[in-house]
Amino acid sequence: MRKFRRKQLKQDKFVESMVAVPHFFSRHAKLLIFIGLVAVGVIAVMTSIGAYRRSMDSKASSLFQKAGGADAFLELYHNYPRSTVAPIALYEAAAMLFAGGSYGESKENFRLFLEGFPGHPLAPDALNSVGYCLEAEGQVLQAAGAYRNVAKEYPDAAAAPGALINSARCYRLAGKDGEAVAQYEMVIRDFPGSLRRVDAERYLAELESAPEKVDSDKAGG
Repeated sequence: MRKFRRKQLKQDKFVESMVAVPHFFSRHAKLLIFIGLVAVGVIAVMTSIGAYRRSMDSKASSLFQKAGGADAFLELYHNYPRSTVAPIALYEAAAMLFAGGSYGESKENFRLFLEGFPGHPLAPDALNSVGYCLEAEGQVLQAAGAYRNVAKEYPDAAAAPGALINSARCYRLAGKDGEAVAQYEMVIRDFPGSLRRVDAERYLAELESAPEKVDSDKAGG
């Protein structure tokens, strides 16, 4: 008897649910239609955005192929900042400005690149290039810091050990041989498989051949 009642209850619930479904749809028809229209609208907008982005990417890529100077690359970047070629265009512009001796403009554009694309594969090279710009402007201590930050912020980058060598060079130019020693030691310790380790060992040997100068620099802070 219990089995029958349980079975009957299940059947009753099933019937009730079957009756309730059309009743629900009839009561909430307007809401469901509205939700459906919103969903269709969202899909249409997303499709439109995707098509627009593809169109912009196509135009930007075409302009990138035709660009022949820093101004053209900068114009491309500013007109199509969300395109896939925008970071490369900005980097190319900064590199061209450096090659042309416009170190201040080059530095600002490399910094703009780092602000906008910190995770880009070219970011370590951009930061390294900021150091080159500062060094070219005669700001050797600031350059040393920029070079050192390459290894600090991008320790896995191929540019990291070379940037530390650059940092050491700038510290030596500033007369801070103790700081230079620290950079060389970092290359040897943290990048044992790098080809720049040989350079670091050679430069370190040169400095250690004049211990009085290094000790004096360390004592002076």
